[in-house]
Amino acid sequence: MSTDDRIQEIVASGVIVTLPLDIGEDVLPIAEAIKGAGAGALEVVPASLDLLGAIGQARMRLGRDLHLGVGGIVGGDAAWEVIRAGAAFVGSPHLDPEVLRFCREEEVPAFPSVLTPTEMAHAWDLGAGLVKIYPAGALGPEYARLALQGLPPLRAVAAGGVAVERVGDFVRARIAAVGVEVETASGKPGNAFQVLGPRIRAYVEAVQRARAQAPRPAPPSRPVEGPDVR
Repeated sequence: MSTDDRIQEIVASGVIVTLPLDIGEDVLPIAEAIKGAGAGALEVVPASLDLLGAIGQARMRLGRDLHLGVGGIVGGDAAWEVIRAGAAFVGSPHLDPEVLRFCREEEVPAFPSVLTPTEMAHAWDLGAGLVKIYPAGALGPEYARLALQGLPPLRAVAAGGVAVERVGDFVRARIAAVGVEVETASGKPGNAFQVLGPRIRAYVEAVQRARAQAPRPAPPSRPVEGPDVR
C-alpha cells in the first residue's frame, strides 16, 4: 500500500484523536473506546519513548481497525525509534525535515504541525502528504481555506481547539479531518468509553453530516517522474 493510500485510510473517518500518555497508563482500552466511537486514527503523545513497547503491542491487537500513530516526535533518532516500534504514522510539533526524511524513506506517513502557507508548501516539498494546521481553533476555518488556496493538493487536519460546532465549516474549507484532543479517562481505563466515547462520536457525526452536504475533493497525487521519451 502506498503512503497516499495509507493517508486516505487515516483520514477516512474525518477524525484523528490526540491522546497524551503518561507512564503507567494502558493505551489499549482507551484506543478501543476511540475506535468504538467511530474515529479511525489515534495519535498517542507519550511522556517517554519507553512507552513505545506498549504502543506497539496495542497496535498489533487493534490491527487495521484503528490507525495508531505516535506524535510529539522531534529529530531523526526519535522518528526511527517510533517507526521501528510500528507506528502507523508519525506526528511532529513543527516542520522537522529529519522526521520527514526518515518517514519518507520508510514509507510511513508523517504529519507535521504547520501554521503558514509557506510551511505547508515546504512540507509538501519534503514529502508530507498531510499537514496539521495548529492552532486551527483560534485561526478559524476561513484562515484554513485561504491558507490552502493555491497550494499543492496536500491534505490538512485542523487541530488545536476546534469546537464541534465549527467542524462543518472546516470540512467545507477543504479540511480532510479534524483533530480532537482528549485526556485519559481520569485514571479509570474501564470507563474509557463512557468518558471519551460521546465526545468523539459527536465529532465523527459532525464530519459525516458536513461531507454529505459538500462534494469531497479527489485525493492528491504526485506526478510520476520517468525518462524523457520525447
